[in-house]
Amino acid sequence: MDRVPEHVLGFFKFELGCNGTIGSDDMLILNGGYQQKHFIKIIKKYIEIYVRCEVCQGYSSKIEKDVKTRLEFLKCSKCGASRTVPPIGKTF
Repeated sequence: MDRVPEHVLGFFKFELGCNGTIGSDDMLILNGGYQQKHFIKIIKKYIEIYVRCEVCQGYSSKIEKDVKTRLEFLKCSKCGASRTVPPIGKTF
């Protein structure tokens, strides 16, 4: 996914309502007992919001922050399209 581990961790913590940290080798450590289906659903949601290009449906993208507006943009490396992404906690 080529995302900052802290960004992914923040999304998981918000979605699951739990505490967590980043361990060695950038592994997510989340407190609580969860089933595999919970993680799959959250990963798919994260990818749709913060990774996948809506124009070409590609997954080669970067999140960049505009310093003037403080908005975050998803910029596609494949087709060049861009769109704003919501801050974590403000998704749908």
